[in-house]
Amino acid sequence: MARDPRNASAESAARKMLVKKVAKKTSPPLKKKSPSATGKLDTLLASAQKELAAGAKASAAAHKAAGAAKKKASKSRKAADVQKAAKADALAVRSSEKVKAARESVASLRVKLAAAKSTAAIQAIATKAKAKVAALTASLSAKAEKDLEKAKASFARAWMKKRVAANQKRVKAAATKIHASAKLLAKKAAAKAAAKPKKKPAARKQSAAAAKRKSVQKKPK
Repeated sequence: MARDPRNASAESAARKMLVKKVAKKTSPPLKKKSPSATGKLDTLLASAQKELAAGAKASAAAHKAAGAAKKKASKSRKAADVQKAAKADALAVRSSEKVKAARESVASLRVKLAAAKSTAAIQAIATKAKAKVAALTASLSAKAEKDLEKAKASFARAWMKKRVAANQKRVKAAATKIHASAKLLAKKAAAKAAAKPKKKPAARKQSAAAAKRKSVQKKPK
C-alpha cells in the first residue's frame, strides 16, 4: 500500500529536527571570547526562537498529516490506516509538546534577557557615576593643593610683615637705648675732663713737710 505523502513529509520534518538537535548536542563548541551576559542571552534567545519557529512549522505539518490520516482511516477503516493515523496523532501530540516547551523557553529567556539588560544598565550608570566621583575628587584635590599653596604664600607674607615690623621695633628700641647710654658716657667723660685733679693725701703730707723745712731754713741764726 502506498504511503501518504503528507505523513511522509511530517515524519521527515520530525527526523530533521531530531538530527539537528543531536548535531547541536554532539558538535564541539568553538572557542571564542566569553560574551557578556546580555550577549549570551541574546544568542540563546535567537536560537530558541529559531527552534520555536521550526517546531511550530513541523507541528503544523504533523497536525495536518494527523488530520488527513484520521480522515483516511475513518473512511477505509483498515487496520493499517488506523495504525498510521494513531502514529500520526502521537507525532502531532509530541510536536505540540515540543512547541509548548520551546515557547516556555523563549518566554523564560526573554525575562532573563530583560533582567540582564536592566542589570547592565544599572551597572553602566554606577560605573559612570563612580568615574564622575573619581574625576570630581581628583579635581577638588588638585584645587585644594593650589589653594593650600596660595594660603601658605599669603600666610608667609603676613607673618613676614609682622615679623619685620616687630624686628624694626626691637631694633629701634635697642638703638635708642644704645644712643642714650653713649650720650650718658660722653657726658660723664666731659665732666671728668673739666674737673681739677685732686691731690692725694701722701702728696699733701710731702708738700707740708717741704714747706716746713723751707720755713726753718729762713729763720735767722
